[in-house]
Amino acid sequence: MRCDDGPDLTGIDALPEQDTGFSFAPVGPHRHAAVAEVRSDLKQHPQLRAEWRTKLVDSDLTIDRAD
Repeated sequence: MRCDDGPDLTGIDALPEQDTGFSFAPVGPHRHAAVAEVRSDLKQHPQLRAEWRTKLVDSDLTIDRAD
C-alpha cells in the first residue's frame, strides 16, 4: 500500500511499530484489548493518525486464505 508523502508522515518509517495490529480475536475481551492497544499506538504516534486519514494512491495488497 502506498500513499503520498506529506509533512504529517515524516518519520513514519522510523517508528517502532511494525505490526499491522490485525486481530482475529472473536468479539469480546480479547478483541477489546486489541482495539485498546491500537488506540494507544495512535495516541503515541501522530504519524500513524495521519496515515489512517491518508488516501492511498496505489496498492498491491492481496488477501489470501491461510489454510
